Amino acid sequence: MYHFSYGSNLNHKQMNRRCPDNKFIKRACLDNYKFVYDGHSSNRGGAVANILESADSIVWGGLYEINKSDLENLDICEGYPGSYDRKKMKVEDD
Repeated sequence: MYHFSYGSNLNHKQMNRRCPDNKFIKRACLDNYKFVYDGHSSNRGGAVANILESADSIVWGGLYEINKSDLENLDICEGYPGSYDRKKMKVEDD
């Protein structure tokens, strides 16, 4: 399956720890969304990134191929469900 990553999940070392079987595919963007810091994590000791719908905005990120086990690990690290939602979305490459 494909996963669009942004924020700290663009750090390849972090993604390799969280999703050992991941494969980076390419840079990609999500139209009509904006990147924001709109939450706080006491575990991380700082702000957490998110994306929100916003007309005429673009979020750049990375497209990864991950398996079910990687997704389960990522869910634990990111606090899903609860802190984040999952949506099927169309991204564009550059």
